[in-house]
Amino acid sequence: MTEVFEEQNRSRLFIFGGAAVALLLVGWTYMTLFSTQSIENKVLTSPEECASFGSVGLDECRELWRQGLVQHANTAPAYETAAACERNHGQGRCVVASRSTIADRQGKFIPGMVAIMPVNSSRGWTVTPLYRDPGDGPEQWRQVIS
Repeated sequence: MTEVFEEQNRSRLFIFGGAAVALLLVGWTYMTLFSTQSIENKVLTSPEECASFGSVGLDECRELWRQGLVQHANTAPAYETAAACERNHGQGRCVVASRSTIADRQGKFIPGMVAIMPVNSSRGWTVTPLYRDPGDGPEQWRQVIS
């Protein structure tokens, strides 16, 4: 009778042990294949690219992009005319600073923001808006240092 009991316990141990191993393998595979990456300190060229990392939703990425546009409009080099801006930043690379919260900057021309670089701090996300100048390489970005 004890031999039958031991055999049943051994069978249960193998079944439960095998199930535990299988569950661990499935979990490891899921985490490896579908894990999210942080957007922190990444150069992001659109809200959609931001959301593709999976750590932040599209709505939050759109809000970060909006914050970048406002900050950029307030801090980017500003010019009275499109021609003056394009002389420094290239043909077709300038936009009107319509999102500026600083009254005397509204209507001026600034280089267009092409990317943001988010940083997570204790107070939440902050973004650094980035732009390019003529001659900049594909991995070269400029930011306004204030």
